[in-house]
Amino acid sequence: ESLALESFAGEPVWRMKAGPKIALVSAKTGQSLLPLNEAQIRALALSDYIGSGQIVEMKQVAAGPVEVRHRSDLWRIEFNQPKHYTLWVDPAEGRVIAHRSRLWRFYDFFWMLHIMDYQERDDFNHPLLIFFAASAFLFALSGIALLVHRFLLRPRARRKPSKSKT
Repeated sequence: ESLALESFAGEPVWRMKAGPKIALVSAKTGQSLLPLNEAQIRALALSDYIGSGQIVEMKQVAAGPVEVRHRSDLWRIEFNQPKHYTLWVDPAEGRVIAHRSRLWRFYDFFWMLHIMDYQERDDFNHPLLIFFAASAFLFALSGIALLVHRFLLRPRARRKPSKSKT
């Protein structure tokens, strides 16, 4: 449970959380703001966006893509500057949950490859990664065992002088 005074599109609001329930109440009027309507979402996006671009498209999305980890019932707000810059707003929580750009999407792709989580891209304890890490560890141990066997445990053969014909 928590109570916090925050700024919402330049206006003071109280954000109250009790378990899974969230309430957003105007500090001036005492009116509940959730769920957000389209005008409130536009105002929130414009107040959260830092840049000179304009809103190109606002669209309500039932199921978000992988860039917002498949969260549902979101608003997608696309700006024209920089190109393909997107804000994701959750109207049930009354907040911007993600800022996405081309650079972020590029980074996220290589992050997915790095942690070998090709579905959700957030679990670095993925079974595929654990398997390859364990394999690398076993290869390192077998290499150490071979070195110990070669230099410490194996009796050294005496070198005999070679007979050369001259």
